[in-house]
Amino acid sequence: MSTMLPAIQKSLQTRFISVVLPLCASLLVVTAAQAEQKPAGQDPAPLQQETADPFATSLVIVNGFLVFFMQVGFLAYETGSGRAKNVRNILLKNLLDVMIAALVWWAVGYAFAYGTSAKGVIGTSMFFYEGGPKFASPGRPWFFSWTFAIACCTIISGCLAERTALAAYPAATLLISGVVH
Repeated sequence: MSTMLPAIQKSLQTRFISVVLPLCASLLVVTAAQAEQKPAGQDPAPLQQETADPFATSLVIVNGFLVFFMQVGFLAYETGSGRAKNVRNILLKNLLDVMIAALVWWAVGYAFAYGTSAKGVIGTSMFFYEGGPKFASPGRPWFFSWTFAIACCTIISGCLAERTALAAYPAATLLISGVVH
């Protein structure tokens, strides 16, 4: 089993390089090309506002994907640092991080972090992302902040690798993604 781990890590690195990086580069090229297009007979000032938003959105999405794919690095580090018998446990914990943190961040975490402040302590609005912020692309700040929430959970996962039972770990993910981050 220990001889399989370097092969798995190499496979993950190869997939990341061959799939994700060209996808991100093509997304940047397409949005940059859209920003360069100038329809005839229009005032350039409103056009700059319209084209700046797709470019900014694509940058946030690409950077969000880069933060999200830190999960692969955390996973490789955790599986390489632990014993071979715990690899499945580590894989499942990292998958649980992404799924549980997405639900908790959507339900309460984003509201606590970015909702209307109650005396500067905690947010009291936007639970379940209801009535989200009035950005041109409302999902953009949620996605980017969610990637950091799952990164926080996965860092804690590395600290707790081989030290906690799988049944107790989702409670830590709930606490970290909902309240701490």
